[in-house]
Amino acid sequence: MILKEIYLYPDLGEFSDEIIHPFRDQSRSICNFLERRLSAEKFETPNFKKSALSEHAKPSMSPM
Repeated sequence: MILKEIYLYPDLGEFSDEIIHPFRDQSRSICNFLERRLSAEKFETPNFKKSALSEHAKPSMSPM
């Protein structure tokens, strides 16, 4: 599949709505830019076409 959608948002359980909604709205432009660039490259991904990046208050180096 070709990666077509990218989402960036704060963790819904760690941040309040007053942070989540403006962040999600304001980060949309960078996601749109990345989606356009990846679309031009036809970036192949096995078994998925969306990617969601979640921001955590206390990030760790361990995989989820």
